[in-house]
Amino acid sequence: MGLTSGPSAREKTIPPAILKSPKKVVVSFLRALFDCDGYAGPQGVILSTSSLEMSKQIQIVLLNFGILSTRRLQNHDIWNVEIFGLPAKKYMEEIGFGLERKQKRLQEYIENHHWFKKESSEDEIVSIEEGLADVYDITVEETHCYAAHGFINHNSFWHSKIMTEKALKPNEFIDYAANHSGTMAMQPGQLNPYKIGIELLRNIEERWNKGRFGKEYSECNDMREKKNWDRKLGLGREKIFEVRKFYNDVMFIDEFLTPEFCAEHKMFVYAFNVSADRYEIATREFEKIKQQLLFQLTNFGYPIINVVDGNYKNRSELLLKHNHEGVDLKMDWAKETLKALFRIWKRPVHIETIMEGAPKILSFDGTEHQEARP
Repeated sequence: MGLTSGPSAREKTIPPAILKSPKKVVVSFLRALFDCDGYAGPQGVILSTSSLEMSKQIQIVLLNFGILSTRRLQNHDIWNVEIFGLPAKKYMEEIGFGLERKQKRLQEYIENHHWFKKESSEDEIVSIEEGLADVYDITVEETHCYAAHGFINHNSFWHSKIMTEKALKPNEFIDYAANHSGTMAMQPGQLNPYKIGIELLRNIEERWNKGRFGKEYSECNDMREKKNWDRKLGLGREKIFEVRKFYNDVMFIDEFLTPEFCAEHKMFVYAFNVSADRYEIATREFEKIKQQLLFQLTNFGYPIINVVDGNYKNRSELLLKHNHEGVDLKMDWAKETLKALFRIWKRPVHIETIMEGAPKILSFDGTEHQEARP
C-alpha cells in the first residue's frame, strides 16, 4: 500500500494510489485508518499521527467530503486531526467507523449535541482597498497546474470563464485564444485530459441549468424529448461550484461522464489488430470508455497485480493474476518483470492475464519465457 512502520512513522503519507482512487476506496481507507488510530467520544472524532504530512493530507482528503477539521500539535510532536460539531455528523454520514464500539460512541456524540452551530468553509470579505501591488500569472509551464492550499488545480475552465467574460479587452482576445487553444488542442487518436475536463464541466453546467438530471430525466425514453429537455432551473453555476469543491479527478469522471457526452465527443476505445497490423476502434460502448478513463486515473495507470499462490502446482512456484481492466499488459514490460521476480523468488514465476481477448499464462523459469492457455 505504500505505508511504512517503525522508526519511519513520522514520514508516513497517504499512498498516492489511494489519493487517485474512486470515492469508495478512499472511504474504506479512511474508515480503516480511523478504526486503528482514531477516537470517538465526548470530544467528537480525533485522529492521532506522528506524521505532520499525514495530518495535512488527512485534513485535505476530509475536505473532499465536505468535512471540516482542525489540526493541533500535542506533546511528543503528535498531531491530532479533530472533527467536532456538524462536521462530525458529516463524518458519520460519509465515512463512519468500522468498529462497532467507536461507531456507537460517535452516534452518542451526535445525539447528545443538538445545538450544533452551522459552520461554513467560506470567509466573508470585510473590506476591499484600492492600490497597486504585484500580481502573478498562475500559468505553469508544462503541467498548466498549480497548488493552492494543498489542492492541485487546473485553471482551464475557470481561467476561460474569467478571461472571456470579465477580464479581456477586445484587442486581447486573439492572443488569449492562441495560448488557450494550445492547451485545449486534441490530436486525432489522442486524449487531452484538459479538453475532456473543460467540456465535461460545461456539460454539467448545461445539464443542471436545463434540469437534465434526476429520476424523471433518467427514465425518459423519448430521445427527441430528452434532446429538447429544458426545465430552466438555472442550477448550473451552483453545481459546478459543488463539483469543484468535493470531487477529485476519479470521482468527477465516475459520477458525471454520460453516454450522451461520449457520443457527442466521438469517444471510443482502440486496440491493436495483429492480423491487420494497425490500431483500430475496438468499441464505442459507454461502460468500456468510462472504464478505460478511470483505469488511466486509478493507480497511475499501472496494472493491478495480485498474488494468487506461493506454492503453485505444489512446486513452490509463484502465481500472480493481472486484474484486467480492458488494457493488455505490455509484453516487454511483463517479461522483464517476470525476470526480476524470478531473481527474487528463485523459482519459476507465472502470471495469469488476458491478451487480445484470450486468457493466457505468461511464465519465466529462469531460462526462457513461455505462453500458455490456462
